Amino acid sequence: MDFLAHLLRQLSGKLLVIWDRLPQHRAQLVSELVVAQGDRLWIEYLPGYAPELNPV
Repeated sequence: MDFLAHLLRQLSGKLLVIWDRLPQHRAQLVSELVVAQGDRLWIEYLPGYAPELNPV
C-alpha cells in the first residue's frame, strides 16, 4: 500500500500495475485506493495458473 501510494506521488500520468492474486493485493484498503484514483491507476491481475508467464 505504501509503495503504491509512493508511486502515485512520484510519477505523473497513468500507472499500470500487474499483480498476482495475493490476498493483500485484493484487500479492501487497496481497492479503495484504486477507486479513489479513478482512471489514473489501472490494475491487471495475472491468471490463477500460468507457468508460461513465469519461466524458471
